[in-house]
Order: sequence, then C-alpha cells, then structure tokens
Amino acid sequence: MFSQVDIESFGSFTDLTWKKSLKDAGNTVQSFKRLNILYGRNYSGKTTLSRIFRALETGRTPINYVGSNFTVRGDKGDVTQTDLVGHGYDVRVYNRDFVSENLSFLVNQANGEIKTFAIVGEKNKVLDEAIAVIQVMLGSVESKAGLRHELEAKKKGRELTKINHKTAFDALEGKLRSHANDKIKQNRTYGPAVYNIDSIKRDVESVKSPSCWRSPKTDPLSAIVFTQN
Repeated sequence: MFSQVDIESFGSFTDLTWKKSLKDAGNTVQSFKRLNILYGRNYSGKTTLSRIFRALETGRTPINYVGSNFTVRGDKGDVTQTDLVGHGYDVRVYNRDFVSENLSFLVNQANGEIKTFAIVGEKNKVLDEAIAVIQVMLGSVESKAGLRHELEAKKKGRELTKINHKTAFDALEGKLRSHANDKIKQNRTYGPAVYNIDSIKRDVESVKSPSCWRSPKTDPLSAIVFTQN
C-alpha cells in the first residue's frame, strides 16, 4: 500500500515534500490510508497527482511531462520516475487519461456526442481508429468522396462506354446491311442474288487479310486504280 509521495517536479507540482506539507492540526504527518478522498477546485492538481500513479500502472510518464522527478513510497519500497517497470505494486487508475485511451465511446471529440457503442481497451481503441480511417478512405456515393464514389463513377463510365459501343456497332451493322442489300445485291457484277450482310462481312475480312495484297495474279479482288487528267 502507498504511504507518501514526494514531488520535485511533475506538472503543476514542484518541491512537494510529503513530511513537510501533509500534517494534521496537531502537526503530525499523515500518510495515505486504505481509502482516501482528495478534493479541490478545477485545475488544482487532482488529475496531475493521479497521473503519477497511472505512470506506475502503465510503466511510463505522460509524453508531455518532460523532466519529471518524483518518489512514491509504500510497503513494497520506493518507486521513482526511473523505475516504473517491475516495482511490484498492483495499480489501477481511472482518470481522464484512462477515459481518453480506453473508453472512446464516452465522448466523441469531434462533436461532443455520446457514441452508440463501446470500444473498451487500448488495443480495441487502436482498431477502432484504424477502422475510422478506412471508412473515410471508402467514403460513400452520397458524399461524392472516397473509393465508393470513385467505383460508382467508373461503373457509370463503363455503362456509358457499353452504350456508345452498342450504338456504334448497330450503326455499322445497319450501313453494312443497307449496302449489301441496296447496292451490291442489286448489281450482278459485284455479287450473287443471295448477297447479304454476312457476304459483305466475309468480303471485308478477305480484303483485310495480308494475303489479299500479296499477288494480284491470284487474288480475284485485287484492283488497279488509274487516274489521269
């Protein structure tokens, strides 16, 4: 059990010697009892004092308490800021720091509202924060931000591309069918009476073939264009 605390420097405390400062009306030094109640105005140092005991629990001093120097005395020996690990005391502190680090459901720092579910424990709080970062990255279609919005935009772009492709494909099919039926089919010089869109597609593929341009003597579709004034 703890009995006394000497604080040379810790937050708002400086040069606090327990035996000089903590005496009753009869000038007798008082030590911690099994149950102790500390009260005072806001910013009088209650939370700061609790942070010394929380340092014994966590094994580290708060990161913004540079140059801290204190000694906690008790029945298992003295503990200073230099030997916070392995001291043998079983310490549990519930203060503002504990709430901030382990009970993120109590207060939403962004808007001050109470959260709808609890995240208890420091590791779970880290996971909760990681999930929040991922949720921001994912975004939403409604907010027009994040990966979900980008995916929806790409889906719409893909659908538009498919529509444009079908429109162009149908237009080409219409032109081929019209040309096959109205032009080539009606002229026996170019093709048989059964000439249709499949026939013109076969002719187009044969013209596109490299072998079509290899030998004019063996290629029935080869032609010579001769112009003169």
